[in-house]
Amino acid sequence: KSSLKIPEIVFVGRSNVGKSSLVNCLFNRKALASTSATPGHTKHFHFFVANRDRTDVPPFCFVDVPGLGYAETVDENKQVSWKSLLQRYLSKRESLKL
Repeated sequence: KSSLKIPEIVFVGRSNVGKSSLVNCLFNRKALASTSATPGHTKHFHFFVANRDRTDVPPFCFVDVPGLGYAETVDENKQVSWKSLLQRYLSKRESLKL
């Protein structure tokens, strides 16, 4: 489990649809989340904490996950592993809000 006890919002979808670009847009940063024109660039779960140092609003976390099975550059076993991990994350993660 995460050491941070804050709500998480996860971005899930096909490969190369702009999940990482959305994170960059929401944080108003061009390269916080790494992006690529090649599907399958995101290979890990990435957690981005918003409002960490603010006292006027509560912190929360955006989670950027690998795309769902459409990356041509990733072998089938890795895609199955990502899908299994994502299913467990979505069903078990207590801090997950959306």
